[in-house]
This record gives sequence, C-alpha cells and structure tokens, in this order.
Amino acid sequence: MNYFIYSKKISILVATACILTSSNLLSQSTAPNQKLSQFFENYYNENHKIDPLSATFDGENKYNDLLPAPDSKYLAELHNFRAKMLAELKKFDTKTLNEKDKISYLILKNRLENSLNSEQFHTEYMPVDQFNGIQLGIAILGSGSTLQPFKTTKDYDNWLKRCAAIPNYINVSIENMKKGVKTGIVIPKSTALKAIPQLENLSKNDSTSVFYGPIKNFPESFSKQDKVKYTTAFKKAIGGQVLPAYQKLLTYFKNDYLPKTRLTDGVNSLQTAMHFIKNLFLKALLRAKLLRKFTQSDLQKWKELRVK
Repeated sequence: MNYFIYSKKISILVATACILTSSNLLSQSTAPNQKLSQFFENYYNENHKIDPLSATFDGENKYNDLLPAPDSKYLAELHNFRAKMLAELKKFDTKTLNEKDKISYLILKNRLENSLNSEQFHTEYMPVDQFNGIQLGIAILGSGSTLQPFKTTKDYDNWLKRCAAIPNYINVSIENMKKGVKTGIVIPKSTALKAIPQLENLSKNDSTSVFYGPIKNFPESFSKQDKVKYTTAFKKAIGGQVLPAYQKLLTYFKNDYLPKTRLTDGVNSLQTAMHFIKNLFLKALLRAKLLRKFTQSDLQKWKELRVK
C-alpha cells in the first residue's frame, strides 16, 4: 500500500458513515444525533482541504490545483488533523447514540485510529510500485480522461498549477525512498522490476505521452485562442516540469533504488510486518463485526452506494 493511493482518497467506509448519519437511506429506530452528523460533515470537508488529492478522488473540485508533497511537515499536519478529529469524536457519548449512529461512529473511529497507527509503518517510504505507484497516480490525473476534470479553462489552469508542484512532489518522494533504504522499508525487487518499464514509458517526451491527453481532446466550448494558449502552456509544463521529474525518478529508481530492494516478496519480511499484519487483521475483524449489525436491506443499499 503506497502513500499516494492510501492518503489521496477518503475511505468508502467514511463516506458511507457520513451518509448513514445524515440521510434517510437507512431506517432509524430513534432520531439520529444531529451534532454527530454535523461532525461527519465537518470532517469530510476539512479532510478534503488538508488532503486535496482525496478531494479530487471524491469528486470535490475545490482543491484541484493543489499537490502537497509528503514531506515531514505535511505528514505532521496530517497527523495533527487526525489526532484532533479523533479527540473530538471521542467526546460523543456512544451510550446516547442509536444503533446506526453508533456504527458510523465506530467506523470513523476505526478509520482515524488505523490512520494514526499506520504512520509508524511509513508507507510513504514506498511510493512506487507497479499497481498504485505515484508514477501511475499522477499520470492518471493528468491524462484528461479520469478523476481530474478538464472541462473548463479553470480546470486546465488547475492542472497547470499541479504540474508546477510535480517536481517537488517527486523530489520529496525520492528522499522518502532514501529513508526507506536506510531503514529497510523497501519494495520487493520483483515489484521494482515491473515498475521500471512503466517509468520508462511515462518519461518519454513524444506525441504518445498520456500527459498530452487534455490538449488532444479539448472541450467543444473552447475557443481557438483557448486551444492555442493551453497547447503552448501544456507543452511547456510537460516538457519543462513533468517529464524531467519523471526522468529523475526513473534514474534514481533504476540506478540507486533497485539494487537496494529486497529479494523477499511477502510483507512479512518487513521489519514492522507483524505489527502491520496485526493492525490489518484487527481492522478486518471490526469491519466484519460492524457489518453483521446491518440488515440485509442496509447492506444492499451500502453496495449500491459503492457502485455509485
């Protein structure tokens, strides 16, 4: 599990928790706690603000121009936010909550506690792999066909601002990988070898680059002047910021990081593995316990929400 994906979207369980406490989708035997509902809404909004990538993944477009790098200062801000929200959540007396509110409370409490406990495992030290690496996450956003919208000139300006932040984002990620090498928190060599072709392909500056997608598929509403303007700006940003950063990541990953990767494949070979496995196991147990409290009708509605 790498940092880019892990921290760049709200858990579906948290989103579900917000819905459970603030809508009439699920029946309530007693009135829901309005203060708890407001707390969930505040959490959702504040989480988007401090974690703009999660906002983008959730379809919230307010922060589509931001790309904070996972350096020590930013990670400390995330920690403080989670700790503050957990402390505020614990002020609610669960004895006064109805069953659905209590489930929502426990889901978010588990989410926050799990996030705080997971910090010791330093997933930010392993930002690149062949499935969810930062090299894929950034390319997906910049392709123009997925989560980052490219419908208006503001959308295009937003991505240009994120492009400007990509070099620092990747520089910080490289520094995090160096910390991982020093502490033995690295990905398997078999995984690293599969990520290299991806990096090589994404680092090429040619007409097939995924990053040129937005200027190959302009919205019909764009004027000729808009198209010329953004074609020029995107080519400059891609050639001068994005691809050089990718090439730097590729050079470090291939020449320096790869020789330090581990020969074992399982997570059990990591120094913090047993704590990590125990943490995931307890999380799974709690989820199973909570889900057993839902009726079959509730579960069906929950599945429908996940599809949406």
